[in-house]
Amino acid sequence: MEFPSRLPRALVRRVRRGLALGAAALLLGGGWLARAQTPTPSPASSPTPRPTPTVRPSGSPAAASAENVMWAGLIFADVAGTDPVVKDGELKIQGPWPAPLVGRERQVSKIFGYRRLRLLGQARERIRSGTEDWVLRSKPFVVKVDTRKPTKKGYEVSVQLFQEEKLLVEATVDLPRTSSPLYIKGPGVNSGQLIIAIICGDKGAAWTRPRPRATLKPTVTPTGTPAAASPNSPEPPAASPMPSPAPTP
Repeated sequence: MEFPSRLPRALVRRVRRGLALGAAALLLGGGWLARAQTPTPSPASSPTPRPTPTVRPSGSPAAASAENVMWAGLIFADVAGTDPVVKDGELKIQGPWPAPLVGRERQVSKIFGYRRLRLLGQARERIRSGTEDWVLRSKPFVVKVDTRKPTKKGYEVSVQLFQEEKLLVEATVDLPRTSSPLYIKGPGVNSGQLIIAIICGDKGAAWTRPRPRATLKPTVTPTGTPAAASPNSPEPPAASPMPSPAPTP
């Protein structure tokens, strides 16, 4: 732009400076307007992140939510060596034998060296939280089982054997969830031995299901009619009582 020569130079510089500032203001204002018209995405349109599932190790307390079953039995074993009551190589079971130990009679005999076994008492407990306490009672003995916590393969268990109020045996073991029992050697009682057997498994394990009792078929006479029992026939011998529970030192 040309100005008349009669205008002072100072005035001309001021006019040019004002025009330059005005042009810069127009440019900046146009940029702000363009940014103001850019649509901002609403929070609803942004994808919501999904929570990451928490993976717990198998030994954590959450793993104990699957229901398990524990069984414990107190066994009295006697007749060691060459006792004449039982022939060499013979194994005798006095009274009923528990389902969790069916087929393991000789295993117990071989481990502890006794050939006559008798179940004194048994108990079973459902394990849900992995911290259950339960008791097996067989007077005058009491077996206390304290399930402390779940582990990777089973549970940490504290087992105590009492005779009335006297503590005889105390042991802390890692009991796996398996079909094999764990044996704990108790004190000697007269000529025999107390044994604690304990086992843990799923609630559907074979040893948790009751086994049907075998039924005896009646003897058939030649005429085809069942033979009646003779009133003078001898009764089956009763199991011998357990010796006096006086633990040997």
